[in-house]
Amino acid sequence: MRYRKGRKIITDNLYSIMTGEYTEGITDLNTLCNSALKSILRKKNLRMAGKNDYRQLTPEEISEIRDRFERYTDIDPLYHRIYTARSGCFSPDYIPEDLYACRIERYYTDRELARFLDNKCYYYSFFSNIRQPRLIGMRMNGFLISPDRKIITRDEMIGLIKREKEAVVKKAFNSEGGFGVFFIGKEDIEKELVSILEKDDDDLVIQERIKQHESFEALHPGSVNTLRIMSIIIDDEVKIFKTCVRIGAGDGAVDNICSGGFFVGVDEDGVTMNTGAGSDGKVLYEHPDLHYTLGGIRLAGIDKAKELVKKAHGVMAHCRIAAWDIAIDMNADPILVETNLSMAGIGNIQSCSGPLFGDITGEVLEEVFYKNGRRRRITDDLRDSMAFHYVRDNLLGILDGYYKSGKTRNCVLTNAALKKIDRRSVEPLLSRFPRLNGWEEEAIREFYAPYVKNVPTIYHRLYKGKSGIFYPDYIPEEQYICDITRYLSDRRAAAYYDNKCYYPRLFSGIRQPETVAMRINGIWLSPDYEVLDRASALRLLISEDEAVYKTACFSEGGAGVTFISLDDHTAKKDRASVIRNVIRKTRGADLMIQRPLKQSPELEALHAGSVNTLRIVSLLINDNVEILSTSLRLGVGSSRVDNGSSGGIYIGVGKNGKLGNIGALDNGDVITEHPDTHVRFSDIKLTCNDTATELVKKAHPMIAHFRLVSWDVAIDENGEAVLIECNLSLGGSDDVQVVNGPFFGKWTKEVLDEVYIKNGKKQ
Repeated sequence: MRYRKGRKIITDNLYSIMTGEYTEGITDLNTLCNSALKSILRKKNLRMAGKNDYRQLTPEEISEIRDRFERYTDIDPLYHRIYTARSGCFSPDYIPEDLYACRIERYYTDRELARFLDNKCYYYSFFSNIRQPRLIGMRMNGFLISPDRKIITRDEMIGLIKREKEAVVKKAFNSEGGFGVFFIGKEDIEKELVSILEKDDDDLVIQERIKQHESFEALHPGSVNTLRIMSIIIDDEVKIFKTCVRIGAGDGAVDNICSGGFFVGVDEDGVTMNTGAGSDGKVLYEHPDLHYTLGGIRLAGIDKAKELVKKAHGVMAHCRIAAWDIAIDMNADPILVETNLSMAGIGNIQSCSGPLFGDITGEVLEEVFYKNGRRRRITDDLRDSMAFHYVRDNLLGILDGYYKSGKTRNCVLTNAALKKIDRRSVEPLLSRFPRLNGWEEEAIREFYAPYVKNVPTIYHRLYKGKSGIFYPDYIPEEQYICDITRYLSDRRAAAYYDNKCYYPRLFSGIRQPETVAMRINGIWLSPDYEVLDRASALRLLISEDEAVYKTACFSEGGAGVTFISLDDHTAKKDRASVIRNVIRKTRGADLMIQRPLKQSPELEALHAGSVNTLRIVSLLINDNVEILSTSLRLGVGSSRVDNGSSGGIYIGVGKNGKLGNIGALDNGDVITEHPDTHVRFSDIKLTCNDTATELVKKAHPMIAHFRLVSWDVAIDENGEAVLIECNLSLGGSDDVQVVNGPFFGKWTKEVLDEVYIKNGKKQ
């Protein structure tokens, strides 16, 4: 399936480069290269200019444009010609659409990340503090989810929809232009829903239909007419730089341009401007159906809508430019309908409301094209790009088996690199354990015959040697990391969602350590995701006597975790110096700063120096969250973390909370008691196991795109479970199997059948 996706990206780019076309709602615009985007935009605008016979720019106007942009880049005056003709007003500050899409937006927005974040199924998590249409249900990765984030059956979903008089079903991603929006209701609501569910397996959200304010209803009663508000994070604040209203026309139930709708500019006072801009390139001065004059209409809720955007944008700080679609309800309160984190389109906006960035045009161009007074080249940020890490990490992995915890980006490694790295870590340990005997080798081959032709048995040898027990259905680490986790979880998406700065919203309602502040994409944010200036962020950090600084990504093995403890006698100047040094070491990485967790006496007694956690592995299967295994992780010595790569110990935990007999260490050692406290593992029975398990069962449906997840859960001083981290891919299987037995337990055959066999044939 992933290879087909790769082929589609290549095909879409080639098609768009050669033809200048794309398919609305089918082509993923975020995956198109600059050549493809330029081809699409130029063909669309040339067609528009020819159809409407726009006047040519004068030599003086062309000279002004060149003077404006010569410091930055060569531009095509075609776009200025179109915006000038449609708006009736010339300005050299218009932003050519190809310049915006290919350079400006690529600088301000991680377009690859936007592909994953801009999924409406996650809106109710990311924007949990923002009013949205009431959620009736959703489908995520094939699982039906209730409004309270529980996996439900098809009959239960139908029961929810039957309570409604009408509803809106939306495709959760790649739904630009109103594509994939279905209005169902009143009669045969159940039949219509079943028809939509059976049509394809795309992610969907099912929402209550919005009842809009009378000032918006009057614009076009047949559609929900929304505000398009564009914002940018710049100068340590969220700035609104453009506001328009989108108005429906004809029989369209949506206000999108490609569905017949059009844009009208809105001024600072919430009053509509004189001209409208639609997809055909014509200029409108009155509504094509209702024939009222477009200009001079005062709209309700504009200021509240802008405040909503300023409140919402912080959590999406990786996308510093965003376009928000906001509805205004009957009480003049704003409702978030959609956010466009990339490829929102700016042609119609400038045609009806003037230059895109207005007063901040120069500031935007300076930042995009210059850095510290020196011209910024497109390749300046290559070392920070996923492409650079992909090439570097794979070459080092394949050639040398190189891997460094916290430095190597596991998510971008190919199977060849993963196999080389894993073999390098396993093979030195094998000499400590006896070879498998003949009947054990045969049992492994027989068990795996339907799935893998040549299954490596070195992992069975390792797991048996450490645990003392042989099972033919152990999962070899190679199969686990190269085939099974790739199938059960979207590893590319995991690279973005597995960011601790998203946890407070992604797992809204799940207890976590208290946040002091965070840094996303170089932008400082409060615990409520309010954008802060650096001085305000530093004041927050200085006020904390103790804090834990965590790099938000690629922090496996405890890498990138720093504990700071400052007593009351430390001067503010000295506190600031310590904190700046810690921040400087992170080199601009995303950073989460939290208050230290006070753990339960039960776990503290086992090793007081570290926060000891439960590693719980869960699997979404047969519409349920199944707990595969639970392990206790204990720190040793002076370590503040319990990770295996820091010397920590894995110990199996039974369903009744009783610990297993042995503890496994990353270096291959197996022990029966803690080396510092000398507590025998088999003598311990935990009382907190059920609390941690309930947290995992509640949290997993919130990220249903990742069917196999390894969770690290702490227990606080009050006995409550606290989510520390989730591993959305490559959570590791070696030590888990040593202390708990075969990774998937009773689900092993069902999982292997799904991964390797399809319709009775080996994949």
